[in-house]
Amino acid sequence: MMLHASLPLVAETSDHSPRRRGIGASHPLALATLSETPNQLEDQFMSLPLPPARGFRFFLLATLLGSSSLFIACQPAAEEVAVETPADSSSQEIAWFEGSVEEAFATAKEENKPLFLYWGAVWCPPCHYLKDKIFKTPEFVAQSRKFIAVYLDGDTDRAQAWGEKLKISGYPTVLILNPEGDEVMRMSSGIPVEEYNGVLDAALTHMRPIKDVLADVLAVGVAKADPTALDLLANYEWGQDRTVELSAEERFATFHQLYEGTPQSLRVVKSHFLANMLSDAAGLAADEERSEPVLTGEQVTAYRAAVQTLLSDRELRNANPFFVALSASKTIDLLEPKAGEGREALIAAWLAAGNALENDDSLSAMDRVYAVYVPMDIAEMRAGKPAEGEEAAPMPPEVLDAVRHRIAWANDTVTDEGELQGVMNVMLGVLESAGLEDEAKTLAEARLQDTEAPHYYMSWLSDLEESAGDKEAALAWSRRAYDESEGPYTRFQWGTSYIQDAIRLVPDDIELIEKASSEILEELLQNDDAFANRNQSRVSRLDSAYDEWAADSEERKAAVLKIRTEVGSACERFADGEGDDTPRARCESFADPAPEVDAPV
Repeated sequence: MMLHASLPLVAETSDHSPRRRGIGASHPLALATLSETPNQLEDQFMSLPLPPARGFRFFLLATLLGSSSLFIACQPAAEEVAVETPADSSSQEIAWFEGSVEEAFATAKEENKPLFLYWGAVWCPPCHYLKDKIFKTPEFVAQSRKFIAVYLDGDTDRAQAWGEKLKISGYPTVLILNPEGDEVMRMSSGIPVEEYNGVLDAALTHMRPIKDVLADVLAVGVAKADPTALDLLANYEWGQDRTVELSAEERFATFHQLYEGTPQSLRVVKSHFLANMLSDAAGLAADEERSEPVLTGEQVTAYRAAVQTLLSDRELRNANPFFVALSASKTIDLLEPKAGEGREALIAAWLAAGNALENDDSLSAMDRVYAVYVPMDIAEMRAGKPAEGEEAAPMPPEVLDAVRHRIAWANDTVTDEGELQGVMNVMLGVLESAGLEDEAKTLAEARLQDTEAPHYYMSWLSDLEESAGDKEAALAWSRRAYDESEGPYTRFQWGTSYIQDAIRLVPDDIELIEKASSEILEELLQNDDAFANRNQSRVSRLDSAYDEWAADSEERKAAVLKIRTEVGSACERFADGEGDDTPRARCESFADPAPEVDAPV
């Protein structure tokens, strides 16, 4: 099992990949970001790191989110997209805008106020982290009054079209837009509570696209730059970037310049640049085709000392909890690649920092559970990468004891269904990464109905049963997850996962696959956003799955042709326009079979 590709993260992958224990391969700070169910990476969320599951996929940071194209031509001029109020808004007391997105933009322009737009979903674990950690604080509630606060649930009518227009796909995404509706800032979901309002103030100060803020900072010189501009850059959600668009090399060079130039007086901001820089450096260093070292010997010495300070300093450590929890092995290998006292000293410092996070009661339950990845990551690093075909070494007993202790603590501590929706994701990921699949299954079954969106965890159970070799149980959980999911686009997401599960687990049951496809696609086609944003990502993956499934069977080809023909009969109801990427064109592209899946002659 590998850590999801990041919270500050998201990349396209198949719905299912073989599971293997492994923490260091991909995690939030690696730059990816999504927040899908464990068996659906790609267009998920995220700004927050998600736990590992099924060789996954967390983004995570990694590249974050699915389709990012700006789909303006396909949107009706006066589409009315209702803005929903989160179910727990009464306790948050945030004055979420009541009306459509169009009305929110109009109000912002009329009142000359910026917009705070939160894009989320009820089932999304990182969304609950954000709501519980930030949105419920009195300080944030007060700060939110300076904005037109908009909550856009991904299942809202026309929400996916708006998501595509705003270039947002992964949940959660937080945007700050100026009164004219231009994006100013993408907020990281992992910003510490005590920093969040400061970042909002910085956004209010600048009200310009982050790309322009970065250009100004580099032009004037980092050391002379406005501290509020540096604050914005340090807390920007680089894993979901859709405007600056730096290559890996450029991003590393930028973070290096920002870190080196930021005054020591801005110690927390400087620590964020350090964490981002080292995460990018580790990614570049892992490139086997790279011949030159990423860091000089002098830099390695300096950054090793800086990391030691971050790990030992409570303020800096708590300001970078995901870097501490999820970046141990890759940073140690970067800064102390050879065995010896230096490497052991850095390992000891990292273990102490992880233990400090676990036991810091000022942190959220999710932060504290994440911290148990530190001893797991280091144990895996010490064991070394297994040879091809070999099983990973088991976790040491003392590490398993630490895992069980932290999971038991979280299980007893977290009672709110919304908070549990988020924390359960991490608990299950920790157990799977530790090789404790049976205990993960027991926990999921015991607490399933205590969460706010049980269907999400039914997908976990499907994954676990498949890993155990019980295809029937795996498919039953997958079907139940779809049946119990709510919201038109959430249902399509889980529905396509069920279709792909059936294709993989029971490929010869053509009748089941054809029937499920007809049911799920017919439901999707009732919605105007059927081929927008996250939906289109799922359609594309389903398209490929059908082609692969039908490749060597005339009977399957006929079934796929029938499915595509049914979809094609509904394409005329979707908006058309100029260009070849309209909703109707996307529908017709799916409906027109590729040569290899034409009906048998």
